Amino acid sequence: MEYATHVYVLPATFDWNDLGTWGSLYDKLDKEENRNAIVNAKPILQEASGNMIRTTNKKVVVIDGLNDYIVVDKEDVLLIYPKAKEQDIKRVLQKVKDTFGENYG
Repeated sequence: MEYATHVYVLPATFDWNDLGTWGSLYDKLDKEENRNAIVNAKPILQEASGNMIRTTNKKVVVIDGLNDYIVVDKEDVLLIYPKAKEQDIKRVLQKVKDTFGENYG
């Protein structure tokens, strides 16, 4: 873009979030009464609030006493990680790949 000669800019007003982190996705998702954002899960939650819970295939998820965590269940990896440390998730997933192979993560 630096050397482009035919570039045009139009003003626009819209909400923007690049969804580059689980926390930013959590911010955009609908939440139930205890601020849990749930994607694809069939949850049973007790004393659980502020969590981001994502599974595949409508898996039943039972959580008791967990607050402000990211819970992501993928085919080969289950991640349960504090939202406060979400910036470390990329590093942790790289460690999973380094330890168990590139197919994980």
